[in-house]
Amino acid sequence: LKGVLTACGFYEAITLSFVAPRLNELFPGLGVDGQAVTVANPINRDESEMRRSLLGGLIATWRTNRNQGAKGLSAFTTGRVFWRSDGPQEGWRLGGIMAGELPRRGLGTARAVEFGDLKGVVEALLDCLRIADRVRWDRWEGAPFHAGKTARLRCGEDVVGVAGAYWTILQLQAFTTVLGLGGAI
Repeated sequence: LKGVLTACGFYEAITLSFVAPRLNELFPGLGVDGQAVTVANPINRDESEMRRSLLGGLIATWRTNRNQGAKGLSAFTTGRVFWRSDGPQEGWRLGGIMAGELPRRGLGTARAVEFGDLKGVVEALLDCLRIADRVRWDRWEGAPFHAGKTARLRCGEDVVGVAGAYWTILQLQAFTTVLGLGGAI
């Protein structure tokens, strides 16, 4: 999957598993049914919980890059997410972000990322996994995503991903996706 994403112009981001409680509120996670895992002795008291989603770290990566003058970012990360439901639980996820402008190609000009760009990348991943014919894209509305610009991916009755637009506090549009690794796939 990393090869497909890098071929699509994505960079791999390494994000920390410790987050502020507010990030877990904003991004409750895909298939994460339960409470956040609180760290008894956190390294940073502002980041006192284990992440429930990869999206908070990816959006923080976009903000950092934007503050350094980047016009756009396409990045992904893989990692574990954590929750408490009858004891500690964890699961693997793949998350991605496309924000700002796409890089200029050839003689063309740079342009803003659109939902179709993200959908094309997710379809390439599904092709790589040989499940593209089994996955349905359904219109979906749910926090923290933008209504009308978000889809839920289903494989049979199982939700295996969400892809959509997210409006950050800075009012910058970012298209993000998260896929559950395992389960129905």
